[in-house]
Amino acid sequence: MGQEHVTCQHITMAILADTLQEIAPRDIDMPVVDQTGLTGAYNFNLDWTPAVRAAAGASSDAPAVPALFEAVEAQLGLKLENRKLPLPVLVIDRVDRTPAEN
Repeated sequence: MGQEHVTCQHITMAILADTLQEIAPRDIDMPVVDQTGLTGAYNFNLDWTPAVRAAAGASSDAPAVPALFEAVEAQLGLKLENRKLPLPVLVIDRVDRTPAEN
């Protein structure tokens, strides 16, 4: 126990990147951007030990399950890298307290 498992069917790398932070919030605390250039849809399973549980240690009887970054590389052949990239930002510069008439 203590591991996460995700089964993905017909998923693109763009969708995986968009949802990876959602499915593993303890492991990824920033947006993930797809830069693979892969355009197909894939079926795969991904098993990993969440960061909090990995740090606490697993039972010696349990099979070793890698942390998310290592699991993505070993099981999917993809590499997660921490990079600074320009991302779109929504800026609200003013709020009207009373609505304008239509």
